[in-house]
Formats: sequence, C-alpha cells, structure tokens
Amino acid sequence: MKRQIKFRGKIKDKNSLLFNQWIYGYFFKFSSRYVISDNFDIGYEWTKDFCNVDENTVGQFTGLKDKNGVEIYEGDVIESIGYVKPYLQDIKYNEKLGGYYINFCYTEDIKYVNLGEKIKWIEVVGNIYDNPELLESEEIK
Repeated sequence: MKRQIKFRGKIKDKNSLLFNQWIYGYFFKFSSRYVISDNFDIGYEWTKDFCNVDENTVGQFTGLKDKNGVEIYEGDVIESIGYVKPYLQDIKYNEKLGGYYINFCYTEDIKYVNLGEKIKWIEVVGNIYDNPELLESEEIK
C-alpha cells in the first residue's frame, strides 16, 4: 500500500472568500510564503487551488485514520480510551522517535505511545487551532 503524503493548512489571504478555512493537498514553501495546492503541477499561476496558508497551522497527514475512518493530521486532538477514563491528547511528530506519537504517561516508564499502536481506540474530536479549549480540559493526562 502506497503512503499518501498530503498536508492541510488554514488559508491566510483575508481577501479570499475561503479565509481561515482549511485546504488540503501538496505543501510548498516559496521564500517566506507557505502554500498548499490540490494540484501538484501548479506552474507560476495563482489559482484558487494555490493558497497562501498560515505557517503555524500546517500539518501533515499521518497516513492513519481514526476508528470512524477520519484522517488524522498533525495537530488533531484525539480522544483515546485509557485504562480508567478517556484522555484527550494532540498528535505531534517526534523527531527523536521518528514518527507521529501521542503523549501518554500511564507510568514513568512509558512516555510516548506510537499512534499506530492505539488506532482502534482513537477518535478525532477537533484540532489545536479550531478547538484549543479541548486541551484545557481536565481530561488531559
């Protein structure tokens, strides 16, 4: 199975009808511009498929889907059934460990759990950009 590489980001152009909405596709960085396009062969033309995005919202698709088939992106907030109660966590890429992980601290020995190991018990409930209040919940462990 071929891994699908794609990104998402929030549209930055305030003059766009799609301002602050998500766009999904290929990610490019030109000088100080961060853009996402759903067309790989974009050439030099600015089109509706070639959007400036807020660099702080860019996240890569993990290649995984939650228990409902929803794609999981870096920056998503997921709910995972723990041993006693559900936990809310966000998805992060850990360069040291080389993959997408969620930070669970059930014991001092386990600092991170590989996202792929827990996929059957994970549900995307929002993201850190649209729903920052989710991570302020007392459910965080």
